[in-house]
Amino acid sequence: MVMVWRILRRIHTILLYSHHLSIKLGDSMKKFIGLFLSVFIIAACAPTIGSEEWCSALKEKPKGDWTATEAKDFTKHCIF
Repeated sequence: MVMVWRILRRIHTILLYSHHLSIKLGDSMKKFIGLFLSVFIIAACAPTIGSEEWCSALKEKPKGDWTATEAKDFTKHCIF
């Protein structure tokens, strides 16, 4: 997790000070980097499959909303 924050900090610095560093980033590139960071942060916040947190979250979720993969992973990691 520390590595993730270091990467995010460096990208933030590049975006923030790009005009000082004489780096010309186009608007489309800035949008792409922003979208990538958003997805990366959201994915990093998801609990790991098989962890106690993931198992308890899936127990609270209605079984009709489970995907086939979630059901298989729940059986593999939380029951056995």
